[in-house]
Amino acid sequence: MITLNNIISIFQDFAENKHKQIKSFRFGSIATENSEEVKYTVLWAKLAEPGAELDFQTDTFLFDILILDKPNIKNEYQSTIEILSDTKLIANDFISYINRVNWVTNYSTLMKINLPITMTDYVNMNADKAAGWGFQIKLTVPQGTEYCSIPL
Repeated sequence: MITLNNIISIFQDFAENKHKQIKSFRFGSIATENSEEVKYTVLWAKLAEPGAELDFQTDTFLFDILILDKPNIKNEYQSTIEILSDTKLIANDFISYINRVNWVTNYSTLMKINLPITMTDYVNMNADKAAGWGFQIKLTVPQGTEYCSIPL
């Protein structure tokens, strides 16, 4: 069984171990103002609305994902263009990673990402003037209400 905890661990593993350009991973509310120091380039994930859906055979999780970097103040215009280019490639890699990894569980079930995905560019995202790309991903995990996941 794949849980929300497992999914967040997969995202974090991608950010910390699978992609060298990413310097940090955050999960939770995406603040527009910088309340604490963020290490850029950051992969930021949070549950979107609605966060999860349940039917008879599947759980579905909806996430907002942001991949942001901080532009160089001395040449902000050119730096922002480079950031948008680089973070778009990272976003593509993230989606490809989630889509291609074989998510076999103990029950031989798979987690699927629903494609296509629409991306939105961001510039001057917060107090750091971060730039990058945001998108939503919908992950479907076969488990649902067909059987009990937790022993009673």
